[in-house]
Amino acid sequence: MQTSKRNWVAEGQNYRAPSKINLFLAIHERDALRKLHRLTSFLLPLDLCDELFISRQGNVDLDITRARAIPLGRVSFTIDVRGHEASLISDQILSKVFQLWSRKYSLAEDYKIRLLKNIPLKAGLGGGSSDAAVLLRFLRDVQQPSPHYDDLISLALACGSDVPFFLRPEPSVVRGFGEEIERLGTFYPGKNQSQTWLLFKPAYAVATADAYGCLRERASEFSLPESESQKRLDESLQSFAEKNPKDWRFYNSFQKLFVERFPPISPLLHALKAMHYSYGMSGSGSTWFVPLEMGDDGGDVVRQVRDHLGPGVWIAKASGWSSM
Repeated sequence: MQTSKRNWVAEGQNYRAPSKINLFLAIHERDALRKLHRLTSFLLPLDLCDELFISRQGNVDLDITRARAIPLGRVSFTIDVRGHEASLISDQILSKVFQLWSRKYSLAEDYKIRLLKNIPLKAGLGGGSSDAAVLLRFLRDVQQPSPHYDDLISLALACGSDVPFFLRPEPSVVRGFGEEIERLGTFYPGKNQSQTWLLFKPAYAVATADAYGCLRERASEFSLPESESQKRLDESLQSFAEKNPKDWRFYNSFQKLFVERFPPISPLLHALKAMHYSYGMSGSGSTWFVPLEMGDDGGDVVRQVRDHLGPGVWIAKASGWSSM
């Protein structure tokens, strides 16, 4: 078994890093000591995925004109980012994973990563966090002895609040700073009604830090107390279980703020409402989502989106029903 593990690590392994949408996202008070906001969120993984190939040998096909070698003491890792909106943002979070890991565990060999970006950046879809979680799982598998799961969660939290969720991407309610995860497993309210989601992303992007900064400045308007968030979450879950997708109730603390800052989105949202579609925004933006009923190909919604915003539309399926 040990020889087999060495072989697949040497030869390399392909991974898919799923995206997510927040069907519910309530931002609470900021912790003065940790300088982070507590949150309550319901996350759903989708099959819009980044693709990673990771190896600790030299047989990975990297583009030397793009690949970056990053030294970590006696070893280094090289990363080649390709595809949709490839940028340094993608390898910065992977660099952070390696740096945090090397402080706690030994890295005896060089690693090479080829990352194909399919998930848009600054979209609220968790692409960077998902990539980081894949790398953490890979490093856990090659580390001997394997780290305890609590240690893995601690490293994931240091990389970002969404990373612990992506260690095992299943429909989940997430609380605290991202470390309190209630996984719903194979059960998901509304699962039998809709597993298809239409996503659209306006051309303007939102940096997460900027969004939180604006939220803090107007906390009394947009932050939701934890006592109130559970009631709102229960109402959302009940609508998923009992109503059809066009009547589902979503919530996002950032949504009104986003619409206020980017008013061109308003006519499209009014049009969707007139067509009796429900909609929501994921993360701090700027991706929005519409659940599609079975038999609805989303053509009417796609036309409205492109008329108002231009291209930037995806159809994605809910994932996480089985082990990934």
